[in-house]
Amino acid sequence: VSAAWGGAPVAAAARSGVGAAQRARGGAVAARAAVRMMAERSSGKGSAQFTGTYHSSDAFETAVSPFEASSLHAPPNKSEYAGRSLEDALAIVDEYSAKLPNRQHDPTVALLRGMLYLKHDEPQLAESEFAHAVENGMLHIPEPFEYQAWCNFLLGKLDRVSELLESASEVRSEVVGNPLHLYKWWKDTFEEALPRAEDEEDAKPWSFRRAVMLYAIGEYKLAREALVLESIVREEQTNSEFALWDLACVARTTGKLKVASERLKPKELECAPDGLCELLELFRETNEERAEQLRESLHRELDADERGDHAFAAAQRFYLALYYDAYVGEEGDAGGKNKKMWLNEALKLGLEIPLAAAARAMLA
Repeated sequence: VSAAWGGAPVAAAARSGVGAAQRARGGAVAARAAVRMMAERSSGKGSAQFTGTYHSSDAFETAVSPFEASSLHAPPNKSEYAGRSLEDALAIVDEYSAKLPNRQHDPTVALLRGMLYLKHDEPQLAESEFAHAVENGMLHIPEPFEYQAWCNFLLGKLDRVSELLESASEVRSEVVGNPLHLYKWWKDTFEEALPRAEDEEDAKPWSFRRAVMLYAIGEYKLAREALVLESIVREEQTNSEFALWDLACVARTTGKLKVASERLKPKELECAPDGLCELLELFRETNEERAEQLRESLHRELDADERGDHAFAAAQRFYLALYYDAYVGEEGDAGGKNKKMWLNEALKLGLEIPLAAAARAMLA
């Protein structure tokens, strides 16, 4: 199951140096009131079953003390940030944090601030806040690790992305099969307060973003697993873009001839967003002569394009570049000539954030 979240767990020692020490200190306070109530509710009785008692490894109690103050004072609902500027949204968090005794070191406050910075396209500031959340005790919650990875991806720091995603996967694997894990209580307590950028209207879901990230760092198998997971859990959100990434991952991992055997879902075959039909046909074509004809046709079409819809024109060019990256490769593309040309054109036209970050990574 852990593979579906993006890879095998890494050892706890691979995390930041504060991890093991904070985890050990937290064990002494895991039975505090708020969490004891959750444990009793989970077990259906008042016995001393503590959140963080692990079924799959040595039992220990997770560090819960960093969340006690923020759980006793209801955080702002995420709806309160709607339509507000970054400055006004941060003021809401500041008003909430003023109620907390140790607000400068509260991981929930840091996470909320990081999410708001990310929502307003400030990945550098967001990354710093997510790092503070981890440093201040958010070691058994995957969100700060995942969002740190996303920030580093947006900033072009690809060497950090894999490490952070592995840390997130470690936490996710702790949760599997453990109904008393701290994360379940934390989600119940704070989920409605989290202003997730991926929850915005028309935003790409997290698993799609994760897949784009993983592809960009060369983790093609894990990228595909992220797409498959999303198509199972939220099939209604999938579209032809999922199919293009899925087929690119297949071409990268098992060879382009294998794409012919891939059965796509009806939603993936709808050519939505509108106009992706010819690209989808190209990605599914295994006959080289026919593929060459389709490539030439797309080249002519895009060269003659008046680019009335810049957003879609950029996406078309990006996905043609993705085809060259996954199916043709540097050697067959004269050193990546066509890939680089189409990626640069796509960036000039203005790609949406996930694709723009992927384009920059593919050009690096």
